[in-house]
Amino acid sequence: MPPKSEEGERKGREEEEERKGEEEEEERKGEEEEEERKGEEEEEERKGEEEEEERKGEEEEEERKGEEEEEERKGEEEEEERIGEEEEEERIGEEEEEERKGEEEEEERKGEEEEEERKGEEEEREKKTWRREGES
Repeated sequence: MPPKSEEGERKGREEEEERKGEEEEEERKGEEEEEERKGEEEEEERKGEEEEEERKGEEEEEERKGEEEEEERKGEEEEEERIGEEEEEERIGEEEEEERKGEEEEEERKGEEEEEERKGEEEEREKKTWRREGES
């Protein structure tokens, strides 16, 4: 049988080994937990970045749609203005045509009146001529 002091030393070494093993196990567990925590934080950060990217993409899409709608609205306004100008030009053209026709009709009427007057004067001269011839 080994002496008590050797037995005590052996037990002391075994206890020390066991204690060191437990400390190493605790340290390993702590490192694993730290790694897991870091992984979760990185995953959360990655998710946050993805959500931010998605949000930015949606904002850009909304802005693009707004710009397209504004362009479309401007185009419609310009088209309405162009149509209005064309209609105004057409209306003015029709008014000018009506005025020109009125002037032509007035000129024609005056010409007819002058012709009637000229004919009347001629007939009057002829009547006078007949009377003179009749008197002589």
